[in-house]
Amino acid sequence: MSDLHICFIGGGNMARSLITGLINDGMKPQFITVGEPDASRREALTNYLGVTALANNERAVNESDIVIFAVKPQVMKTAVLPLAEGLSANKPLLLSIAAGISISSLESWVGGDLAIVRAMPNIPALVNAGITALFANPQVLLKQRNQAASIMRAVGKAVWVEDEMLMDTVTAVSGSGPAYFFYFMEALEQAAIEEGLDEETARLLTLETALGAARLAIETTESPSELRNQVTSPGGTTEAAIQVLEHAGINQIFRNAVNAARERSADLSISSGAD
Repeated sequence: MSDLHICFIGGGNMARSLITGLINDGMKPQFITVGEPDASRREALTNYLGVTALANNERAVNESDIVIFAVKPQVMKTAVLPLAEGLSANKPLLLSIAAGISISSLESWVGGDLAIVRAMPNIPALVNAGITALFANPQVLLKQRNQAASIMRAVGKAVWVEDEMLMDTVTAVSGSGPAYFFYFMEALEQAAIEEGLDEETARLLTLETALGAARLAIETTESPSELRNQVTSPGGTTEAAIQVLEHAGINQIFRNAVNAARERSADLSISSGAD
């Protein structure tokens, strides 16, 4: 990775996090170029990260080995089309982190037989705790798969899926998933306040409990179900709470929520990729 030239199209939060992670992993800033229309962002990228930031995307992608599209889905087509001729000629690896943009849409816009990886990161990547799912088209070589995974691992972990249709499920689980946990934290914190705790204590107890539970689940070989049973003594306080959740049908509610998010992701994929 250290001798590759990487270009980012878009210099927003996710791009900055990836750039910071790559530099922390040992990549030299002079090998990173960013195409970014906003002058204040270009200045910040240059001053704080030492990368080259250009207003002209065509210039930015010149001689790049990897081009990372980090723009909003609704402007993806507009960003890609002017670069199509240069990309088809130079044939860099394309890595898209724009949610909902299919490989087939990208292939139709670039008009060439290019290696393309689609990635779905999530917002904890902003604090190097993300999880990214990746899907590659057949043109992606093994070394390019490794390069794409290495880039995304600069801000967390990465996994591959071998069916692009599963990216909608990934979006529903890990892409939207942080919001589900934030929602639960918000509800637990509010319940604690209503039961008499002050806001600061309620927040600290909620967040540290969430962090501890996640770390324990990660670091043990036991399933979440087994861990829950360890905390749930017969006739105890936890069992009383779990019974309320089960009576409310929390399992089915989560299934319905994930299904709704997956279906919406599929709808957005179709509309975002439309010609």
